[in-house]
Amino acid sequence: MRLRDRQPNRSTIRTAFDENPVASPRRTVAAKWSCFGRTRFRRETDQIEARATGVESVTLSVLTAFTTHWQMPRMNRLNQAFPSVDLRFQLISGRIGEPLVDVDPGMRFMTQDEIGANSVLVMPGVLLPVCNRRYHEQALLDEAGTHGDTVIVMDDGERGWHDRFSAVGPHKRRAASMLNFDDYTTVVQAALPVQGIALGWLNVVSHWLAEGALLPAEQELLVTSRRCCPVSPESRPMRPVVEAIHDWIVEETHADMRTVDQAYPALGIRDMLKGAGKMLG
Repeated sequence: MRLRDRQPNRSTIRTAFDENPVASPRRTVAAKWSCFGRTRFRRETDQIEARATGVESVTLSVLTAFTTHWQMPRMNRLNQAFPSVDLRFQLISGRIGEPLVDVDPGMRFMTQDEIGANSVLVMPGVLLPVCNRRYHEQALLDEAGTHGDTVIVMDDGERGWHDRFSAVGPHKRRAASMLNFDDYTTVVQAALPVQGIALGWLNVVSHWLAEGALLPAEQELLVTSRRCCPVSPESRPMRPVVEAIHDWIVEETHADMRTVDQAYPALGIRDMLKGAGKMLG
C-alpha cells in the first residue's frame, strides 16, 4: 500500500457534522458501527503514516470562536512549536457539547470534579465585558449614562448578561439597545469594530485584550464554576505529542493572562488564577 505524501505544518479545518441525519433506529445503529469502523481505520492509518513519514496527525476539536479569535492569530507559533504535526481542526458552532470522537484534544468546559488524567486545567471560565478603544473613550465621556450602552448578545437567553455586573444597574450604566447574533464568533467580531459591549469569555478574547484591540468595559471579572480544559478521549492513551499540545495551550493562555494582568491589574487576574491553583509566575 502506497502512503499518500503529507507535508508538515499543514493545517486542515473541517466542521463537526451529523454522521447520520436519518432517524431510523436500524440505520442509526449501523451508522454508529460504520462511524466506529471508519474512526478506527483512520486512526490506524494515521499511525502507519506517522511511523513511515515522521509526521503525526492531531485533530483539535474546538469552538469556531476559539479558533478564530485565539488560535488563528498564533498559528505560526503553533506550527513552529510542532513542525512534524499535521494539524486538523474540528470546528463547533454554537455551544460546546460534541463528544470527543475521532479527535485528540478537544477544548471543553468542565466542572472541577470532572477534571481527570485525560484533561488539563487551563483556567476557570471567566466573563468580562469588553469593547473597542473608541467605544471605551466615548463611554468615559458619558459619565451620567445619558446615552446608555449598546449590548452585543448571542441569543435571547443572554439578553440580561449585563445585569450580573455591579457597574450596571439603577443609577449606573444601562443597556440602551441590543445587537443580536446567533454565533459567539460574530459576537466577539462585532465588538472589534462596532460601537458596543460584548460579554467576553476571557480564554477566547485574551489575545485581543493582550494586543489592545479590545479593552475591559469594566474592571470586574465574573468567575464561573466552569473550568476551561483541553481534554483527550479516555478510550485510548494520550500520545506524547497531544500532551505537549495540552501544555502549549496552557502556556500560551497564561502568556496572554500575564500581559492582560500587567495592563489591567485592577481585574485581579493573577489572584483569580491563584485561587484556581494556577500560578502565572
